[in-house]
Amino acid sequence: MEFSSDTGAVVPCSAQGQPTPQIRWEKKDGSPAVPIPGVRDIRPDGSLLFHQFSVSQFRPDVHSTGYRCIAYNHVGLIKSRLVQIKGVVAHKFSASVFDAYAVRGNSALLRCHIPANVRDFVRVSSWTRQDGVTVGTLGESALDKRYIMLSSGELLIRSAKPADSTHSFRCTLHNVLTGQSTVSQSAGKVIVTEANGVLPVKITEYRSNVHVEEGDRAYLPCISQGHPSPKTTWYRSDSSGSPNPLLASDRHHILDGLMVISAATPGDSGRYVCVVNNSAGEERAQTDLYVSVPLIARVEPNIQVVDVGRTANMSCRISGQPIHSVVWTKDGQPLNKGPRFNFLSSEVLQVLEISPVHRQDRGMYQCLVGNSKDSAQGTTQLIIGEDAPVLEHAFRELTLKPGSMASLKCSASGNPLPQITWTLDSQAVPEVYHIRIGDYVSGERSVHSYVNITAVRVEDGGVYSCIAKNGVGRAEHSARLQVYGKPHIRTMSPKTALAGEAVRIHCPAAGYPLKSIHWIRENRTLPQNHRQKVFENGTLVIADVERRTDDGQYTCVVTGEHNVVVSKQLKLTVMIPPIVNPFTFPEDLTQGKRAGAACIVSDGDLPIRISWFKDGQPLAPSLKASVTAANDYTSFLSFTSVDQLHSGNYTCVATNPAASSNYTAPMVVQVPPKWLTEPLDRHAIVGEPIVFDCQASGHPLPNIRWKKQQKSDFAVIISNANIQILENGSLSIREVSREDAGPYMCQAVNGVGPGISKVINLDVHVAAHFERKFQALTVRRGDSFQLSCRAIGEPPLVVTWTRDRQPFNPNLEPRYVVQELNTKEAFEYKIHVGSADRKDSSLFSCYAENAFGRDDTNFQVVVQEAPEKPRELDIASVTSRSATLTWQHPYSGNSPILRYILEYKKIKEGWDQAHVSTVESAELRVTVTSLKPKTEYEIRLKAENALGMSEASLAVTVTTDEEAPSSVPRNIKISSTGSSSLHVAWEAPEGTDEGAASVQGYYVGYKIADKSESFSYKTLDVSEIPQGQQLETNIRELKKSTKYVVVVQAFNSKGAGPVSDEVISQTLEIDPPPAANLKLVSSTSSSVHLAWNIAREQPINGYIVFYRDTSATGLWQENALPAEKSSHVVRNLSCGRAYTFYILAHNGAGKGPHSNHVQAKTEGSTPEAPATTREFLSSNTTCVSVDLASWKSGGCTISTFVLHYRLDGDSDWSSPGSRAFDASVNSIQQTVAICDLVPATWYTLSVAAHSEAGETETEYPFSTLTLAGGTIPPPHSTRDRSPPYGSVTPLVVPFIVSLLVVVSAAIGACFWFGRMRNSREPHSRDQGDNSKCLQHCNQDTLPMAVWEKMEANKHASLQYMSSPCHGTIRRPPGGVGERGFYGGDTIQGSIAGIPREWRGPGDEHTYDVPFHRQHATHHLANSGVVVGGGVGGGGQYQMAANQTSQLNHVCDAGEVVLIGASGEELRHPAYLYSKPKRKGPGGGTWGSPSMGGSLLMGASEGGSPSQTSPSSSPYHETRRETLSRRFSSEMLDLDETS
Repeated sequence: MEFSSDTGAVVPCSAQGQPTPQIRWEKKDGSPAVPIPGVRDIRPDGSLLFHQFSVSQFRPDVHSTGYRCIAYNHVGLIKSRLVQIKGVVAHKFSASVFDAYAVRGNSALLRCHIPANVRDFVRVSSWTRQDGVTVGTLGESALDKRYIMLSSGELLIRSAKPADSTHSFRCTLHNVLTGQSTVSQSAGKVIVTEANGVLPVKITEYRSNVHVEEGDRAYLPCISQGHPSPKTTWYRSDSSGSPNPLLASDRHHILDGLMVISAATPGDSGRYVCVVNNSAGEERAQTDLYVSVPLIARVEPNIQVVDVGRTANMSCRISGQPIHSVVWTKDGQPLNKGPRFNFLSSEVLQVLEISPVHRQDRGMYQCLVGNSKDSAQGTTQLIIGEDAPVLEHAFRELTLKPGSMASLKCSASGNPLPQITWTLDSQAVPEVYHIRIGDYVSGERSVHSYVNITAVRVEDGGVYSCIAKNGVGRAEHSARLQVYGKPHIRTMSPKTALAGEAVRIHCPAAGYPLKSIHWIRENRTLPQNHRQKVFENGTLVIADVERRTDDGQYTCVVTGEHNVVVSKQLKLTVMIPPIVNPFTFPEDLTQGKRAGAACIVSDGDLPIRISWFKDGQPLAPSLKASVTAANDYTSFLSFTSVDQLHSGNYTCVATNPAASSNYTAPMVVQVPPKWLTEPLDRHAIVGEPIVFDCQASGHPLPNIRWKKQQKSDFAVIISNANIQILENGSLSIREVSREDAGPYMCQAVNGVGPGISKVINLDVHVAAHFERKFQALTVRRGDSFQLSCRAIGEPPLVVTWTRDRQPFNPNLEPRYVVQELNTKEAFEYKIHVGSADRKDSSLFSCYAENAFGRDDTNFQVVVQEAPEKPRELDIASVTSRSATLTWQHPYSGNSPILRYILEYKKIKEGWDQAHVSTVESAELRVTVTSLKPKTEYEIRLKAENALGMSEASLAVTVTTDEEAPSSVPRNIKISSTGSSSLHVAWEAPEGTDEGAASVQGYYVGYKIADKSESFSYKTLDVSEIPQGQQLETNIRELKKSTKYVVVVQAFNSKGAGPVSDEVISQTLEIDPPPAANLKLVSSTSSSVHLAWNIAREQPINGYIVFYRDTSATGLWQENALPAEKSSHVVRNLSCGRAYTFYILAHNGAGKGPHSNHVQAKTEGSTPEAPATTREFLSSNTTCVSVDLASWKSGGCTISTFVLHYRLDGDSDWSSPGSRAFDASVNSIQQTVAICDLVPATWYTLSVAAHSEAGETETEYPFSTLTLAGGTIPPPHSTRDRSPPYGSVTPLVVPFIVSLLVVVSAAIGACFWFGRMRNSREPHSRDQGDNSKCLQHCNQDTLPMAVWEKMEANKHASLQYMSSPCHGTIRRPPGGVGERGFYGGDTIQGSIAGIPREWRGPGDEHTYDVPFHRQHATHHLANSGVVVGGGVGGGGQYQMAANQTSQLNHVCDAGEVVLIGASGEELRHPAYLYSKPKRKGPGGGTWGSPSMGGSLLMGASEGGSPSQTSPSSSPYHETRRETLSRRFSSEMLDLDETS
């Protein structure tokens, strides 16, 4: 029990028993705790009272010791458990909280520093943040918080983050003695730092021992610092010491830097190992957990009755731990193991065995259990199983005649078994031959005793008594045995009586009958006074016997029958017992004095024997006592030199034959103090505890006082929380300080003599230490700072440094300037840093060491800067209008991040248009709202602290989800389509805004009106509806003539939108007609005949035939027909066009479904170009004639011709005076002449023929003749080829010329050998070697000699020299009308593949003439008259079709040799090209990109064409090539798309 000096204390004690126990107190050492006025009292109820006291009244032997309460009565004595009393002098105090540090992500521990003198009775009750928030409360149960208060009072901050540095914390303390609460004077912070790279793990806080009580929560801290954040693993050592991994469970909570065991049990006691590691290292620490359980001792049975001689067992059941001692006591005295006492023990059971039990074993037994902090006791009572004797059978009074046989029997029971004795008239029954005494024990534990008399005599008569007795009591029975005969008195022995006491004398008379028995003394019949009394049975009782009046002869007179009288005398001797007079010893006896006492026996009969005893024992020889008898009744006891061992109680015992008496007197020898343990000089280190032993003996017991020298005198030391005088006199200092150094005096006084004392000296050494254990420095990056390490202690001092727990020498750092300053009291080491860098953010530790100790101080340097950009920005989840982002804390710049800046924008917008919002610094997740559905956004994040803002993080792109439609379908219209169907049409929901929900489909719900049934739904998928088509559906299988409620609801992948308003419609009585089966009967150029059949299940009111041109996009045309018709001819259709037809029937219920679609085409086709070119075109020097009549109509009348021409190579078509000619007008000539052309010039002519069936377009290249009437070479021969790379340097030109000469020579040689070989082979006009001809199919050149030979043979026939795939072209004889393009030559083509022929000899020349393969299926042959023309080269003409002479069309491109009428070779062969192209009525693109030139966009039926120019064409490129250009086979085989 602890109590304050201002309040005092009461220790209650009560006990129960019969009779009511008395209470007293004793101290721990067994000495009685008697009341001390004003200091300690015992209340009437047995409570121990301690009064309030001041500092000067503090007594360690009263206010700081252990007490026991003792309860006792005649049954026994018991003692309570030990109560430790501690009175505390009230002191004012203040507590402080110092800063702590932690690496980000690690845990930190804040400690409340309480002065040592109040630490035992002041507890930390809570922790409070500077904003008033209570972050930790003692005993709180929550473990999921970041702030956890340990049972020892520290505050654990888990996973420290930079924001924690902004808070300060104070502790609240509770004084358990006074009940007052105070707040710490200072507040502490947690300095959270960023690690610079990898930091090895270091355990900074752990407990080697943790003590908790059962059921409490056990906190095992293991706090470490490191980077990366360390991982903690816990192990528990088994009985063999091997560690076993400890996993988290419902009771074992493994947190950051802490393991918590809930509801600790004794089984949790043991050794726990904490292993902390990261990538840089590992450390471990071990903690021993002790779970104590309150001690309880219970002895069974509570009361035990045991017979003497039996065995008694007492079981003490113990619960709780730890158990340090178990002691058995009897009536408060410890029991030791002996012959009859045996102790049996197990873990929870202690047994006391007593065997055999003696009568003195009765009493109170206790089992006392204790440890260093707790004690308990159990009590039992042992009762000896004793019963007083009980006479179960007794003899009766008998009257017998002499010679008869008599048997007297007594039976008695009791525990222990009683013993029976017999008397006759108070004398032992005489053992004579005719009297026998015997006894036996029965099975019922009864004793049976008897007296058998074989032949009774008169003198055997008298009062017989059987006496049964044991240790408990006695039982007696008496009865008279009467024997007929004369009176008889047996001999009476002399009797001795003590003066002042009563005496009883019986007259042993026998005989029967007897008339009287009386006593006579000095011839006078008794009684003679009030002290004498005579009974009829012959008994005389004398009270208060006196020698003077009662000593002498007494006569017993017995009168029998017939007055027979007998008598006998008895001598009564009265003796006086000894009386010892009181004696005393001197009260001022001191050690060494002489002492003595006289024992005088003032009365009593001699002889008297006198003896002396000390403390109940004969005088020991060590006392060196002298006993002298002065006479027969006086004895002297003397000591020549007394000492403390002579102190005690001395008893004088006087004994004479009658009695003995005694008297006891105490002798107290006052002994001056004497050293038992003499104090010695000591030395200590500041902060350590020390104890000075000082113990002395003497009588009275010396009082130990301690004094400390103050200046020139010694002052008494008053005990306080730090300095205490213990019960045994020792001086204890809990924490030595410098002020404690100096002389001390231990003084022992007891009032006997001056006392003793000794002065000792305490030398206090100062170990190396620091006044400040931790400093935090916060600097901006680039600023300067200084670390000052001031170590205090006795020199020499050695100072070393570490940085982040790694050895560090400041002198080796070029950026650090070191300064050392050494004084008598301290050694100061300064480090100056001119420019702080990020790597200076470290924990600097300064270590100081001397011969007496080692200490360290820590400097947490925090270099602050703007934060880095947030890390790992990611999208956690996305909805239609929000996105949740997560990220990781960036490097904070060692300054708490105040906020995060969130920016987001649409993907196409700039960041200057971004939305900006702030996020709390503690958050690592944020949800961006107010987004639009189905929209792509970019989001980025910035961090901001007090020093600035970071760069933006990498932007993340997020596309919001689509959401369910938010509006209802519009304009819902319902029409009845039959007796069992409804047609529902509607428009899409409104939603044109960006991000509006798309519609995937619609739910069309329907049910019978005015019924509570649920809707049935039909699903319509939008993807199955063509774009632009009306949203509609048919609901079928309905009831006839029934009202239905219809709703429409849009949906998409995210769900359904709202339901539209209900629309009511009613089904019809009948259904629309079914679909008809439509068939094509026949067709003409302007009509189509259709027929159909239809089921007549429903009434039919009529039909509607729908048709339209398949190639057009116009509206459907309708023909209404009566119900009786089953066929119909659709007239006024266009010629040669494809049409689509369908039909539907209708009645009063509406229109039936569409029939099948029928495709039909009217007769006719697009115009066909002339079969040969010669039939179509002829030219001279300035004109070209076009014969439009050579075109075939294809069955459909040609309505219009459109002509265009241009100079070869021009990109644009010019149209001065161009016209379109209506072919149906007969007045218009069908032969058109285009004049005013430039002689010897190549042109391109395009012709487009239009009819109802469509359009056919063809392009023709032609040339005018020279002024001399000759032809000109193809366009390529007159074109100069420009160098592709511009002018070349003089060095390159000779090289190219040389190369060309070599190549030309090689080619010429090859062709010469080939010509020579060919000239030797015979040729036939009609047949030849096809295989040889096939060899030329792949050739793309013709020897120049061929052309020269043709030139020499001018009158030869024009021949077409080609590969076997082409025919021979010859000029037949004829007039002007048959002249061709080239000087009136007529060209005839043979399409059959025939070998090449030569007409006449001649030299050969090679022209590289490209000919494009012709793919057109129609050939044109036109000639005509001039209608109009342009000058210089280009124009567009409209011409009427007219039949003119025909030109044969060269079938395909290739090597061409033209032979004149006289057989000569034409030097400039024509480049003939004709490629008709069909166009539909809808118009199309004119020309082929492979030919180059303009693209004429024509329109049907007289529409004006428009032209565009392509950027390039293979045709133009070909014209720019030289005659030596070689064409690949691909170039010679171009398809239409090329």
